[in-house]
Amino acid sequence: DGGAWHGLPRPRLDLQSFNEDREAIRAKERELKSLESRPQALGRRKVMFAGFAEFDMDGRVHTAGEMDRLMLHAASAKYPCARPATFDEYSDTCIAGLPERNFTGRDIVFVGPGATGCELNHTNTLGAQKAMVPPGDALDGTWGSASLYGRKCVIC
Repeated sequence: DGGAWHGLPRPRLDLQSFNEDREAIRAKERELKSLESRPQALGRRKVMFAGFAEFDMDGRVHTAGEMDRLMLHAASAKYPCARPATFDEYSDTCIAGLPERNFTGRDIVFVGPGATGCELNHTNTLGAQKAMVPPGDALDGTWGSASLYGRKCVIC
């Protein structure tokens, strides 16, 4: 016979197990896709703590969006591929590996719409304040005040 089957090479017997594996993978992909459509099924998403980055914040001359971009530049300059933590990630305690206390010696501020405190005259231009955690306070998702300017830290 010489390994030929009606003039063609014999089919490999392990192709059936390959097809079964492929079907199992496809079934798992369908299951994960259905979970993605229901975020509550996956639970809270976590982000990884990389460290702290310092920057100069001045809400007297920058809008909230401009300060967010300054924080992004500071975070990515110190930790490539990192970004600053949002206020929602902090307040929902979604930052894995975050230290228990603010040991930086500086106020920690956050990006995003939830991080912007009171704006003067409700103009959303200059005078934007950012929610902050003072030095020595617990990093447990709570905050008590907002800050307008000074040397600050962001969680990366």
